[in-house]
Amino acid sequence: MSTQRFSTGKYFHWQDTTYEVKRLLPEGKLRIENVLTGDVIVIDISTLIEALFAGDLRFAVDGQDDHTRVEERYMTLTDYPEHLVAVARYRLQVIQPLLEMKAEGNCSAFQQVL
Repeated sequence: MSTQRFSTGKYFHWQDTTYEVKRLLPEGKLRIENVLTGDVIVIDISTLIEALFAGDLRFAVDGQDDHTRVEERYMTLTDYPEHLVAVARYRLQVIQPLLEMKAEGNCSAFQQVL
């Protein structure tokens, strides 16, 4: 049995997903975030404790975080939700002129923008 706690910033692996505890809420609830998708849910801590005792939940150990292994499985854009792909494409479109400036060797202009 782990001596870990459900405290802010802790990572745990549950239901084939790695989550981070984002905030402790009143009435025995937690706000947790899916580290891959960024989806945030509010859940009763008792649900997570039951999963921990049943062996369905495990904490990530420092230096061996499960979320890095989970992220390695997602190798193409088709593995990500459409809304995250759209955000990534938009961000690339916004920074594309800066990337082109650096590639052309116009570093002084690039540094001025930053």
